Amino acid sequence: MSTRKPRTYENNFKAKVVLEALKNDKTINQIASENNIIPENIKNWKKQFLENMEMVFDKDKRLDPYKKKISEKDELIEELYKQVGKITTHLEWAKKKSKEAGIEL
Repeated sequence: MSTRKPRTYENNFKAKVVLEALKNDKTINQIASENNIIPENIKNWKKQFLENMEMVFDKDKRLDPYKKKISEKDELIEELYKQVGKITTHLEWAKKKSKEAGIEL
């Protein structure tokens, strides 16, 4: 029994197909046949588009998840810089004390 890898489609192709489906000039089956895809894909893409179409006009809604990720990464970077600073200070102190004790690192 062979396992088939699901086909992937470019977003611009999906958008073109969905727009054609929204025109209602052709049936879903006709569009599917013309584009060599299964009708279920068109139904799913159309549903996904209709559920998310307001995001086209709401820039903040589109960007919020990315802004949050950037903020979290900025906080992590700041914490890591603090840790590097502490480690550098400890290393310099250890070098100084070892030199005072006559031990060269």
